[in-house]
Formats: sequence, structure tokens, C-alpha cells
Amino acid sequence: MKPLLCSSQFLVSMSFTLEYISFVNRSLENKNSLQER
Repeated sequence: MKPLLCSSQFLVSMSFTLEYISFVNRSLENKNSLQER
């Protein structure tokens, strides 16, 4: 039972990290496009 809980927490943290990374990438792209103008 415990390994399952750990893996589910790991998956949740991974999905959160991916969401954060995509958010940061989007904001960086917005900054770049603003600078190019």
C-alpha cells in the first residue's frame, strides 16, 4: 500500500511540474515575442 501511495504522489508532483514548466515556457515565449517587436 505504501509504495502505491508514494507513486501516486510522485505522479501528481510530476504532472504539477510539467504544468509549471509549460507555464514558464509560455511566459518566456511571450517575453521573447514582446522583445522582438
